Amino acid sequence: MRAALTQEAVLVSGEGIWTGEIYGPYGWENCGVYIIERGLMLGGNDRHYSAGRYRLTGKDFEANVFSHFHGRPRTLFGEHQKQFEFVLSGEMADGVIEGEMRSPNRPRSGIRCRFTKRANLPRSEPLEIAEQRVSRSSG
Repeated sequence: MRAALTQEAVLVSGEGIWTGEIYGPYGWENCGVYIIERGLMLGGNDRHYSAGRYRLTGKDFEANVFSHFHGRPRTLFGEHQKQFEFVLSGEMADGVIEGEMRSPNRPRSGIRCRFTKRANLPRSEPLEIAEQRVSRSSG
């Protein structure tokens, strides 16, 4: 019973650790791991990093994101750029955000995307309490 409640709690909150995918010419492709917390969306993968701000209103999710490729850039939105901005708009249900990314420069070029929540973020505690807990468990 407790595991079911924990899983339900993970799915209810938008804050947490998420994996992202975009729909490309070969189907769904991994586009990284993202931390979504307190209005910030931060993440990336081995080729890019992204940072932005999001808003969750009911089930509606919207984020303004800046991404930068630190390797060879990939063509997105019909452009081959090292850095770009996009707006992510979608709907969150059952721990999944399904939506579309659109570039402000090319609003007709949308890319389907989905983000799946994998875990809640750890609870934060003051550093002194964490250090005391560690010293008690190792002593």
